[in-house]
Amino acid sequence: MAIEEISGCVNNRYFIRIFNVDDYSYAFVNQHYVARQSLRTDSGFIDVTAYIHDGISNFTFLAYNVFNPYSWGFQIMNNNSTIFADTAGIAGSVSASRRLRPNQFVYNRMISVNTAKYSIVSTTPTTSCTGKNDKYSIRLYNIDDTSYGYVNQQLIISQSYTDSGFVDVTPYVQNDSNKFTFLTYNIAATYNWGFQIMENNDIIFDDIGGLVPIYGADSGNTSRSNQFVYNKTIFINVTKCENMTSASSTNCFVPKIILIPATSTLSSPIQFQRSQDFFISSYIQLMCNISLATIMKWTINNCIQTNCSSQIQIAPSINTTFNELYIPARTLPYGTYEFILNVTIAASSALTSSASAFVAIVSSNIAANLVQFGTSMITSGHQQNLTLDPGSYSVDPNELIFNRSKWTYDYYCRVYGVQSFPSMNGSLLTIDDPMNPSCTSNQSEHDI
Repeated sequence: MAIEEISGCVNNRYFIRIFNVDDYSYAFVNQHYVARQSLRTDSGFIDVTAYIHDGISNFTFLAYNVFNPYSWGFQIMNNNSTIFADTAGIAGSVSASRRLRPNQFVYNRMISVNTAKYSIVSTTPTTSCTGKNDKYSIRLYNIDDTSYGYVNQQLIISQSYTDSGFVDVTPYVQNDSNKFTFLTYNIAATYNWGFQIMENNDIIFDDIGGLVPIYGADSGNTSRSNQFVYNKTIFINVTKCENMTSASSTNCFVPKIILIPATSTLSSPIQFQRSQDFFISSYIQLMCNISLATIMKWTINNCIQTNCSSQIQIAPSINTTFNELYIPARTLPYGTYEFILNVTIAASSALTSSASAFVAIVSSNIAANLVQFGTSMITSGHQQNLTLDPGSYSVDPNELIFNRSKWTYDYYCRVYGVQSFPSMNGSLLTIDDPMNPSCTSNQSEHDI
């Protein structure tokens, strides 16, 4: 079905509504994802003017059914006039059709609307520079499991399973090249992402993978657990106009820093196992009308009792100039450390602030393997030798290799299902203890 708006206008505003939903409904404008609604929810009217083209704009509506019944409801409004409406069934009770259509799209319709805009003729002279009043926003949507948005290496927002809406990031945009970085982290199973950048009222970047909760990105790949599955940086050049004035205002303040994870002290540090990779992230709030450019530097101090003044050398492979510090597994020895982030306003070196987080590196349990591959059951003949060699086959996740000389080895034995481990005064007896009636004596058959 096609509906043409005969006379568009630069001041026209367009809205869509998703209602009467069973089980999931979606709306796209000019192939940009706008919204999703679940069973028996109503989106209300959503302003989609930012997605409109000067010319023909395509509105696409989808409804997905998990199991019967199914229903849908969609509307398009131009200013205060409804120009399209379609509804069928009653959510949760009356199906739009008697036909059984489980686990599939039951509605897929595109409506084309003439959204041509008239230019406003003005006698006001224009300026050759751009960006004076430009506004930039980002949106994180269609998320499974967690997505992150950065502007110029500063974390703006993280979102899990929910839609952030458009977040104003104009204060973080610099006069020159700007980096918009988006990440998605998957815990398990399938994953999805969706990111948009809006300049004023125009979508200038949009990337979506999969469609929550129907199908995952990358053709439903389920093999990328506990890792980042999306990492993309978009470069946008912004040239801002300089205000012609005889006096300049220099309202700049020291940055405000919040470290993530938060709330750590020397007496109660955050604990990470030495076998783990880990991150220390930061949220930085800048207030400066000269420039938002910053100089960031991480340092790490080793803490001994109450003294954390001994700075350690950080490997060159670890980047210490981002707002997030990544420490690979087995980088730091056991102990407690103070992580310090210093942030300086580039336009004024006197405007510096810092924040600290305390981290304790602790050991992981070793995996004691008596034989190769660590099997839990061994079958050995009565006249066969059986060699148990944990020094060769055990695994220490805290180290790259297992150092057999660092450990002592005590062996205990019992007849499985018949005896308990021999003990005396509450202490287990090893197999070479003279007080131990060894279960390895000459017998025809044993499970031990």
